[in-house]
Amino acid sequence: MKNILILLFCIAWNFATAQENANRIEEINKEIKIALLEEDYQQAADLKAEKLILIEIDKALLNKDYQRAADLKEQLETGKVTVKNKSKSTISSDFSYESLILKNGFLVGFNLGGGTAASGNNNKVALGSVGAVIAYRMYFGKSNFYRPGIQLTGLNASIIYNIPSEYVGASLAPLNIGISNLFEFKQDIGAEVNVNLGYNIILNITDNFSTRDFLIHGMRVNPQFKFRYKQNAIGFDANIINNFYDVRGGIATDLYGVYSISYGRTF
Repeated sequence: MKNILILLFCIAWNFATAQENANRIEEINKEIKIALLEEDYQQAADLKAEKLILIEIDKALLNKDYQRAADLKEQLETGKVTVKNKSKSTISSDFSYESLILKNGFLVGFNLGGGTAASGNNNKVALGSVGAVIAYRMYFGKSNFYRPGIQLTGLNASIIYNIPSEYVGASLAPLNIGISNLFEFKQDIGAEVNVNLGYNIILNITDNFSTRDFLIHGMRVNPQFKFRYKQNAIGFDANIINNFYDVRGGIATDLYGVYSISYGRTF
């Protein structure tokens, strides 16, 4: 009878302890996520050590090694489990994750905005713009906060238009290059500050400007500021385009300033 009571007690203690451990492990997983978001790597490491001891207790119970389970449980109850003699960088590496922001990749983006086109005689025409961009970004370094990089733009294309004057044109920037600055403030939240520049073409699709050629050449500067959430980016683009074309045996210029709200995604 005594043996039966002992067996029943062990089974009950085993079940209660296993259930208590399972609940605590679930709580620890949540607390580790919070500690990592707050960059408290020491706290995260201590919680991980506690979790590992709870797992060892469960293993001891499964193996019916009740003495070891009791010793481990006493260790948790009599003193705080800590991880000592580890640097911050070593501890943080134990909880490293693959950032969805600080990584290379192809960019596909879209933009919608407007601006003006100013000719050499200071005549200004309001413009609307809708466009798309395809690019590749490559970053350098191992920082978890900031990485510089370069952007190779395969094509930045926009339709530009002025409804009252029935003007429609296309702006094409093939093979532009730029610098990119990428920040991750905390997991999945960040920003990017970029500047691209290079060759640009304007195609005057409608023949409204008799003094202009169908195709005119120029240079584009494209500063950008965007907020990042994982692979997604939404922000502000400015496109400053200076075009050159022949007119009456000379060279004239047009200055386009187009400002857009943009959305893009890195793959």
